[in-house]
Amino acid sequence: MLAKYNPVYRMLEKYGILVYVDNEILEEVGNLPEIDESCTLKQWKEQVFGDADTEVDIYIPKSYSGNKKISSLINDGYGDYLRETFTQVAKVKDASRRGRVREVKENVTKAIESRYERFSLDTLEDYLEEHKEELEPAVAEFLQRYITDSPDDLDTENLMSELIRVYNEAIKALKKT
Repeated sequence: MLAKYNPVYRMLEKYGILVYVDNEILEEVGNLPEIDESCTLKQWKEQVFGDADTEVDIYIPKSYSGNKKISSLINDGYGDYLRETFTQVAKVKDASRRGRVREVKENVTKAIESRYERFSLDTLEDYLEEHKEELEPAVAEFLQRYITDSPDDLDTENLMSELIRVYNEAIKALKKT
């Protein structure tokens, strides 16, 4: 399976070439060196695989005559290997994309949460003005007192805590009567 750490994938990412090498050789590949583009294939194999005689198939675009059989191209070109390689590359890219989508969702969620964490006193004043007729006097007084005693912006959590505390006290008082 071609994972992001797989040398075939890393070579494709770093050098822009797709290779086929026996798995035993791939297991020995460490960090990929920076390569001078003027180096020969032999020099590159020495630097990457530690042995200039390593058998490496390199896939490059090539044109064929019209009478070449498709089955020969598929078999000669290791079609199954190429399909599996590109499937795995697509999976890595998709996982990376999902990670970015998850990150964007988290950022949007944080932005929304921070947007409603605090709000302007004007919002509460507007609500109080618009619903003045419907509100019980004690509720209107509570909101007005909260507006008067609050700094420039309201902390949503503190407002909710205060509302719940006052509501709870009112229910307790009702139960006593």
